[in-house]
Amino acid sequence: MTCACVLLSAITHLPARAAGAGSTTLSLTATARWHDNVLAYSSPPRPDLIAQGKPLTLSATFDRAAPLVAYYFDARTVACELHTARSLGPRLALVLTAEIRDTTHGNASYQNRLASAGLVRAF
Repeated sequence: MTCACVLLSAITHLPARAAGAGSTTLSLTATARWHDNVLAYSSPPRPDLIAQGKPLTLSATFDRAAPLVAYYFDARTVACELHTARSLGPRLALVLTAEIRDTTHGNASYQNRLASAGLVRAF
């Protein structure tokens, strides 16, 4: 069971400065999760991961010559996300998101840096 907590959530709306210009929405969210169920893959043997995680199965998911071992961890994850949406018209918006996520369990640590961009159209 994952326990989650939103540490910070802030949203601001910036109005258009010129006629015909769109408005912008910014949001910043920080979260923390304990007892986060994490699945990690590595090339065997990894005694450090066996000592901290539970080996589940061999996996050929990543199309490698030798299968990887899948490990299950009970971990902690801290994340921060910055999200902005810019109105380009009455039904069109540009959406940009950046997220930093750090997951740790003992000596095992994983960092994820995610970015996305999208064009959203309302019908």
